[in-house]
Amino acid sequence: PQRSTVYSQVHPDRIAHHEFKVFNYNILAEMYATRHMYPYTEIWALAWNYRKKNILRNILKYNADILCLQEVQANHFEQFFQPELQKAGYDGLYKRKTRDAIGDDPDVIDGCAIFYKKNRFILSERYGIAFNEAARKHFGKDNKKLRRLIKGNIGLVVVLEDITSRNNERMKRVSRKICVSNTHTYWDPEFADVKLWQTWILCKELEEFVLNRGLPLLLCGDFNSMKDSAVYELLSSERVHPQNTIF
Repeated sequence: PQRSTVYSQVHPDRIAHHEFKVFNYNILAEMYATRHMYPYTEIWALAWNYRKKNILRNILKYNADILCLQEVQANHFEQFFQPELQKAGYDGLYKRKTRDAIGDDPDVIDGCAIFYKKNRFILSERYGIAFNEAARKHFGKDNKKLRRLIKGNIGLVVVLEDITSRNNERMKRVSRKICVSNTHTYWDPEFADVKLWQTWILCKELEEFVLNRGLPLLLCGDFNSMKDSAVYELLSSERVHPQNTIF
């Protein structure tokens, strides 16, 4: 079914040369698109060879300058998305989740990808955030907390420079770099505390990174959270009320 598209501030047909468009999309990794998980879907529609073409068509339709994708399998990034999107003028970066492979094949582990148009941006810096490492750093050998928090989720962070500003004398006087972050927090509704903790860690890491340098931040991802969640409250108001049921 067609889904409505909500545009922020300005319709894409009226985007000026100094503005840009961002596309955020959880593509549903092949290993999760099973009949068990989606019994209401025809089996042929779950097949990766069918879905990947539709996913690519949907991505390219919006002609965005920056793409943030979640649930991208490592093999699909290397063999499909990177070469196909390069043909469309993009370059991309990828970080897989830090966890054991399914069936001992590391190439089917999913992760996050960021693509950007090469005629608009150049890559200045890239970083990865591993929530497993953050858990070990914060809680040491507290095995009870570590068992709860270690889920393998990650964040991918890049700094992009807008190269269109180099040809504009007025823009040259202003920093034209932007920090782009892409993440995918833990999925299980029974682990709302873990989602909140991962989001908080991500915000703390990004805060230290962007505030000292005055970098604007674009925060994308799949936070697996509804509007009444503690994650939404944290991101929208910079705090979580002490009476929130999550505590």
